[in-house]
Amino acid sequence: MDCYEIVQANKHALMGHAADVGPSAEACGVFTHNGLLWTLTNLSEHGEFRIDPNDLLRVWAWTAAIWHTHPNGSLRPSTRDTAGHPANNVDGKRLGMVIATTDDVGVVIPW
Repeated sequence: MDCYEIVQANKHALMGHAADVGPSAEACGVFTHNGLLWTLTNLSEHGEFRIDPNDLLRVWAWTAAIWHTHPNGSLRPSTRDTAGHPANNVDGKRLGMVIATTDDVGVVIPW
């Protein structure tokens, strides 16, 4: 499966995470190389996301993409999303980015 198929297969779960956290918070996690969706701890309480580094370290070897929700309904990455995303070949990896809202899911950076 390519990244678009993986995201589509998990679309309803991602939109559910967006709905579960509500309009003032974000959920976050990773996709694994074999297409599993893992939810990780968001340390931020201010309508943004900051993945718990201990959570990320535990799953780093299997991580293909980072996902998070946008309570504002936009599939476009914020400036902070783009600046904080380790997309450029960290440890030899190209990490993808996926954003989910309650209505849709988008692959921002393919992997």
